[in-house]
Amino acid sequence: MTSPDPLNPTPAAWTPPAGPPPAAPPPVYVQPELPPKPKALFSLDDLENEKTAEPFIFDYQGATFELLDPQDLDWQDLMVAQENPRLMIHIIMPEEQRPIFLEKKLSMRKLEALLKRWQQHFGLPTAGEAEGSARS
Repeated sequence: MTSPDPLNPTPAAWTPPAGPPPAAPPPVYVQPELPPKPKALFSLDDLENEKTAEPFIFDYQGATFELLDPQDLDWQDLMVAQENPRLMIHIIMPEEQRPIFLEKKLSMRKLEALLKRWQQHFGLPTAGEAEGSARS
């Protein structure tokens, strides 16, 4: 018996092509292993509700005002306002009180005394006490 010719198969051995080859499966994405998240020593979010001092309340020309606890204010705002007393008042006084306070005349001596007592009340160093201060 002779072997069939591979270049010229017999009709019985021939099958029509099945169509295009099957599509390759999509590549499987394997997410690289992330390093473990370090354990936090504490959460700043937990400090939001801690109050450390009584409110700073003062009277001036028949009205009562409050200056906010600097520990509850944004540190960047406070740093910018250090050299601008009007901006400082905008940051440390509740918004609803500001227009009433700012329409009153106030000497620089009284403003400096107010800010100094506010700093002392909340345990902040005053200008003469701060390290590296020009006055110290």
